[in-house]
Amino acid sequence: MQRQLIRVPIIAGTEPRLRAWIQGLDKRRDALGQVLQAEGLEVEVVALDRSGAGAALLIYTSGPDLAASSAAFANSQHPVDVEFKQLMGECLALDQARVVEVLLSWP
Repeated sequence: MQRQLIRVPIIAGTEPRLRAWIQGLDKRRDALGQVLQAEGLEVEVVALDRSGAGAALLIYTSGPDLAASSAAFANSQHPVDVEFKQLMGECLALDQARVVEVLLSWP
């Protein structure tokens, strides 16, 4: 099982919109489950990290082949993915994204 944690800074002033959309996914669990399954992800956790340097989104994923999952997301036309890609471009400083080392993930 592969796993990855990514930290992506949130562009100032866009956090409320991003937060509302992510929290709104709770009402779209069936669609989200379909998307994650189609992309081969077994776990996805999205969290907010606030520090003196500003807010960032933390995204933890695990699955058998994260490169294939990433490619599936990039090519997906599912409304959830299309919306998230749009938000990513408007709300996240993607050029400043970095991988955070995962020391333990169980099971």
